[in-house]
Amino acid sequence: MRSVMRSALSHFSRPNAQWSTANNVPRFVQRNSVFSRHTDRPIGIHFMLMPSPQCGSFPTDLQPLLEELANDICGKCSCAFRALTALDDHLHIMLASSDEDVVQAFFSTFMDRGLDLIRGTGEPCKNFDWDDKVHVTLVPPWHVDIMTAFVRDQAYYHRSHTFSQEIDEIFMPSASREIVDDSVELRQQVS
Repeated sequence: MRSVMRSALSHFSRPNAQWSTANNVPRFVQRNSVFSRHTDRPIGIHFMLMPSPQCGSFPTDLQPLLEELANDICGKCSCAFRALTALDDHLHIMLASSDEDVVQAFFSTFMDRGLDLIRGTGEPCKNFDWDDKVHVTLVPPWHVDIMTAFVRDQAYYHRSHTFSQEIDEIFMPSASREIVDDSVELRQQVS
């Protein structure tokens, strides 16, 4: 399974992976909607979020509440919640949708309500904030299940790989120089 997943991710996710600011997400998704035009099945939308450098680590004990929040928002946005994994230095969210317009609605709502939820837990999270960089990967319908398994399997994956290695090996190895240059600062933050 691991080699199939790596092969599928390396073949299909890399050209469609990008570090983006939160305001760019809808334009990026619309610009790269090739998968949704060739099938009636939902495409996968994978987000990777990080805490801002000033906040330190991510509150991983909130994963069940964040999963519940993501599932609730997906129900209201007409998309399918597939998986969420919270680690100390980043958060993965995997959705599936046939309607690209729901991406902005989900993303904006999750960022706002997730921030309120995290800050509402009090110390040490009362000053929590999201990093302004968001990694978005579009996944073709025929690989949504593979990416979902990868998101769910993050604890296992990170036994032998750092976040920086995950970015370089899975999401960014064939990225354009502009995208790689934009992510250098992030890699330095997580190293």
